[in-house]
Amino acid sequence: MIPLLRPRRKPNWELQVAGMVCRACAQAVEAALRRVSGVELVRADSRTGRVLVWGAEVDLDALREAAEAIGYEVVQHAPTAGS
Repeated sequence: MIPLLRPRRKPNWELQVAGMVCRACAQAVEAALRRVSGVELVRADSRTGRVLVWGAEVDLDALREAAEAIGYEVVQHAPTAGS
């Protein structure tokens, strides 16, 4: 597995997404959230359900809708210090 480079700044949102049980699930969530306006970068971890989102002008409802559109649920969210 190729190690992922870490962005230099903190994410703007941290989400907890239910239903991600494998790497393919995490990749699907990343792809869906990347299509949301304002999103610069997404990192999802299927082991923990944690999703980090970078992008200063990202709408939480749009993130939630994107996840739900492909069958996942945002069960918890919080802006981070990068917000």
